[in-house]
Amino acid sequence: SPEEPSPPPEELIEEPRTTSFVSKLIFTLILLAIALTGIYFFTRTSYKKQPPKEAFRSDATALERHGFRIKK
Repeated sequence: SPEEPSPPPEELIEEPRTTSFVSKLIFTLILLAIALTGIYFFTRTSYKKQPPKEAFRSDATALERHGFRIKK
């Protein structure tokens, strides 16, 4: 019969909702992954060698070596 190939009306209503939900879920997961990797790399690079205050102090001495004065 000609009506055989077309899906029942219930499936037509349900399908777009589930696909949009899945795409939103995937999008959220991707954003979470990007945020987590960003935080991970940021913390790893800033705390790898020394805490931020020490890093700033060493930068200040390096700048002073090149002739710059940092005002306290």
